[in-house]
Parts: sequence; C-alpha cells; structure tokens
Amino acid sequence: MTDFAAYIVSFRPADPTDRSLRLTNLMRQITWWQAKTSVPINLFASGWTEAEFERHPVMRDFGKGAGKIIFLPSQSLVMNRHACLSAFYESSFSWGVMMDDDAILYDTDHNCGPHLFDEMSRNGVHAYDGVDVFFPIDPRKQPFTRRWEADPDLYGKHHVFNRDLDLKGSMFVVRNFQKEGRAPVYPDPNFALHGEDTLFALTCVAQGYTVMRCWNIVLKELPGPSFFGDNRIAAMKAGNEELARRFAHLGLNMRPDSHLLDRRDFQESLWREKPKKAVVRKSA
Repeated sequence: MTDFAAYIVSFRPADPTDRSLRLTNLMRQITWWQAKTSVPINLFASGWTEAEFERHPVMRDFGKGAGKIIFLPSQSLVMNRHACLSAFYESSFSWGVMMDDDAILYDTDHNCGPHLFDEMSRNGVHAYDGVDVFFPIDPRKQPFTRRWEADPDLYGKHHVFNRDLDLKGSMFVVRNFQKEGRAPVYPDPNFALHGEDTLFALTCVAQGYTVMRCWNIVLKELPGPSFFGDNRIAAMKAGNEELARRFAHLGLNMRPDSHLLDRRDFQESLWREKPKKAVVRKSA
C-alpha cells in the first residue's frame, strides 16, 4: 500500500495549438505515472470539459479506471493548487505529490527515479520525521552526477534530503500535516503573480516546517510553451517583489539589482534548530 497520492493541475489554454500540446503532455504524464508507479492520480482539470477528454482513449480510460478527475472552472494556478492541497489534507495518504501537467521523473540510471515512492512507503512516514516538504533535482539548475559519483554509497543506499527553499512548482511533495494533527499549509488564494510555488515554500518555513531537496530523484519536464512566455523575467521580478514585501518582517529581501530573492536572512532566522539534512537508509 503506497503512502503517496498524486495531484495534477491541468489548466486549459485558450490557444488551440497550446491546448493540443498541453493535452498530449498530460496524457504522456498520466501514462508514465500509471506505468512506473503505484501512486493513485487525482487530476484537477481547470477549464476542461468532460467531452474534450472523452475523445481520447487515455483520458477516457483514466477517468473510468483508477484515476479520479475533478473538473474545476478556469481559475488561477494558486486557486487550483489550493483545491489540490485541500483534497490531499482530507485524505488518508501521508504524502501528496503536487504537480503541473508536464512533470515526470528521469527513470534510467537516475538513482531512485519512480521507485522512491514505494521505497519511502516501505520505510514508513515516521522514518522521515523532519522532512515536511521536498522536491526533486532540477537538472537545468542543479548538477548532480558528480555528487552521486563522489559518494556512491551514500546516494546509492540512502534517501538524502538537504535544506533548500528553491522549490519548483512543477513537482513537489507535501506531508499530510492535518493527518498528523498539525496545521495545514495553503498559499494565499489572493496571490495572482508569478511565484505561487515560492510563496508556498516560504509559508511552510514561516509556519515552522522544513523544505528540502531530495537528491535521489530528477525532474523531467515534458516540452511545451511557458505560461509567462517572453515576459518571464519581468513576471518573476514583480512576484518576488511582492513576496519580499509580505515577508520583509521575517528577513526576506530582494537581491540588489536583480529579479531574484535573497533568502539568507529569512532562512537563518526561521530555520534555527530544525534539521538541515536527513539521511534515511533505503528499504530492502
């Protein structure tokens, strides 16, 4: 029995070409997760119609099989994420995998890959006490091969987590705080700028939880158009400036002459005695 459930957000694009690619990626994603893992999938379809899905065997079979489809109106990403988190916290699962509709994992010679979820389930959730939120390596930003090669025993035989607030919304895993009698975390539903994933990570830390990178899984994003397109940097700056304003009292700042956040003072003021690293032996 797996301790994990997946929660995918898929927003229906207005452009027909983008919509076709989005649906193609979604079907590839669902096929991958069903073939590679035992994790049940909940799809939150924002703006899509049942008739659109019925035309495609993958979606038709998914909806009538083990998968669950929740149709939502066209709404902001943060509202869709809020719906996913709410459904997860009300479930009996210990971990929720929050995803956009283009996220899978590299699964050939990439450490645990999709096996991580079964391995962690066999160990039990309390083996990972101190790990509240975690996310995979982003290969475009974080080298990993040399790290694995430098200590093959550590990364080959253990699940390794390190403190890191650079959470990417394409895929991250959340502990079921509500199930454990702790306060659940939600992003502010009124936040409509770029960076709802960063907002979630900052809110978790502000509420006393840990956010970590897992060094055993590598994110693979299926190709498709960016939601923010050519305005990505400007959108990031606007979102980060608002986040810096909201968390200024906790030490969050903007980097000088940059669109990026300076998280150092925020992190050091709030992390304190919480673990900066977790190492758990992989199950047999």
